[in-house]
Amino acid sequence: MKNTLQMFALVVSLTLVGLACGSSAKEIPMEKMARITVKMAMENKIEKDQQPKDIDDAVIEPYAKAEGFSPADFKHTAELIDKDEAKQKEIEEIMGRLMMEEMMKALGGTDMGSMMKGMVDSAAAELAKDTAAR
Repeated sequence: MKNTLQMFALVVSLTLVGLACGSSAKEIPMEKMARITVKMAMENKIEKDQQPKDIDDAVIEPYAKAEGFSPADFKHTAELIDKDEAKQKEIEEIMGRLMMEEMMKALGGTDMGSMMKGMVDSAAAELAKDTAAR
């Protein structure tokens, strides 16, 4: 009887450890985390100063799932970012780039290179016009 109880306790313990290990949240790569966050922000699913822990899992789920992650993964990664200045800087840079890309798409699909070339060409044309007028 004692051996049976010990065996049962061992099986239950191993099962609990297996479940705990299998359900742990994983870190989302910064590019994907930024993409999830930008999509939620652009669709007005989150507030500017809203803390990730306060976002309802039902709001996060479709965006995280589209990138292969769970709301728990999103919140876990947000906590890691909150504790690491280098990660904060990295995600801010990526989110800025993604937001700029979305803005360019909204303006007709122009990419930054084309926009900058257009600005340079326009400035050069103005300079040439001013020089010719003198």
